[in-house]
Amino acid sequence: MAQSSAFNLMMQASQRRFHRRASFCVSLALIALCILTPVPVRCQDQGTSLRGEILFSGLDALPWGSRVHIYLEDLTEASVGAALIVTERTVITQGEQIPILFTLPLSGVPIYRDHAYQICADIVIDMRPAFSCKEGTSFSGNRLPKYVKLILERRY
Repeated sequence: MAQSSAFNLMMQASQRRFHRRASFCVSLALIALCILTPVPVRCQDQGTSLRGEILFSGLDALPWGSRVHIYLEDLTEASVGAALIVTERTVITQGEQIPILFTLPLSGVPIYRDHAYQICADIVIDMRPAFSCKEGTSFSGNRLPKYVKLILERRY
């Protein structure tokens, strides 16, 4: 009987040590996960958006039915290519003159501090790409621009 209670005490002590070590390892893993995972800077304000204007040459006004496509890309993963974050399509129903003003809403979009982003635009006329960004406006996640000017080049 004395041996069995001594054995039980020894097993309980061993189990306690195991549980302490296991909980310590799990805590370390959770801390490492929290440190290594980038924390997004969410646009807190429901009205947060990127505002700007689109400029192009060759036409005074866009024809009826032209489409302006504005998009935000995450450029951080260069090996994978740019990841599309936000896109906004605007159908021009009447001939709109330059500059074309736009607002790209960012409410609820995760913007990471350590990522690089680019905003671009394309214009499609008669179902053909007519104008596009050669280079968009780039910025880092910790400095969102207040106003963006996108200069598009003719594609055809």
